[in-house]
Amino acid sequence: AKEDSSDDTSGSSSDDSSDDEPPKKAPPITAAAVPKPKEAERDNLRDQQAEKDRRTVFVGNCPWNLEESQVRELFPEVLEVRMVRRDEKFTGALFCTFPTVEKAQEAAERTNVQLGGRYVRLRMAGTNPTGNAAKGDNGLRRPAAAMAAASAGPNAKRARIDDDRQCYMASIHHDTTQDEIKQAFDGVEHVKLLYRNGNFSGVGFVKFASKEQAQAAATKGVMEFHGREATVELVGQKERW
Repeated sequence: AKEDSSDDTSGSSSDDSSDDEPPKKAPPITAAAVPKPKEAERDNLRDQQAEKDRRTVFVGNCPWNLEESQVRELFPEVLEVRMVRRDEKFTGALFCTFPTVEKAQEAAERTNVQLGGRYVRLRMAGTNPTGNAAKGDNGLRRPAAAMAAASAGPNAKRARIDDDRQCYMASIHHDTTQDEIKQAFDGVEHVKLLYRNGNFSGVGFVKFASKEQAQAAATKGVMEFHGREATVELVGQKERW
């Protein structure tokens, strides 16, 4: 009889405790639980963008009033023209995407190219102007070292030196001053702007206190002055000025 009483009490206690337990709630949905794109899909998108970049040409130093129709007239085979704007104003830079890499390379290698009456700079998108051939104010591609040598003048000392503290700049806006260039970079010791027949040619040289500061400036590739992008690159082997 005692065993029966013990069993009944145990069973009653078990039933009561189960009734008092609160119902279990489903775990909250967190950001980690939201499905993410598959890695293969992300890789595919990156590959597509990289392939498009290989078919794209950067065009700089364009006039502000340039129309897309003028670009398409110059490059009839272009698929897409993307004009870079800031505050809804054209910055003078744009990108042209071509149907093939070969067509893009042909366009980027052209020289003496004008748009809207101004010589423009052409290079493959994604490449840094540093180390590439620079353009003079006449639109011709000239190495920065040659431009530095030309700036030395006929009576300058022609000792060749390896000076990594100087940068060559091209396509500088004609209203840009030496002080504005000094304020745009760190460690500038001297700025020399080149003139032709009394008029600013749009090119110049910047000497820095250290090689590291010159390299940091050249890494930027471009620097905007008065709404126009000027190219910046290391001079390397050149004439001292």
